[in-house]
Amino acid sequence: MRPMPTTEACWKRFWSKVDKNQACWLWTGGKCSGGYGKFMWGNIKAAHRLAYEYCNNGPIPAGLFVLHKCDTPACVNPEHLYLGTHEDNMADRRARKHRIINPATGRPKWTPKEITE
Repeated sequence: MRPMPTTEACWKRFWSKVDKNQACWLWTGGKCSGGYGKFMWGNIKAAHRLAYEYCNNGPIPAGLFVLHKCDTPACVNPEHLYLGTHEDNMADRRARKHRIINPATGRPKWTPKEITE
């Protein structure tokens, strides 16, 4: 588990990269290919995970993920974030009919027909 940033300067810089003008607080800084925000302070950290840690006063327990209620990867609104297991994350992906990419081929594991079914 990586330690959470603690300096006021870090958090000031972090929150300066957030647009709070709508229900989803959108990360305006750098993003990974999946659209999730990334923040560099010593090393690269996922913005939604940092937002969760900051607003819940501590690190995320080992083995847990920060999931989005809103289905918006760039969102860092703590009210839209919750903890879950890997299984919860996969169930959420299936429920929202996201395509899961096979890393070996770079192609979706499911066809459009399978997703519809």
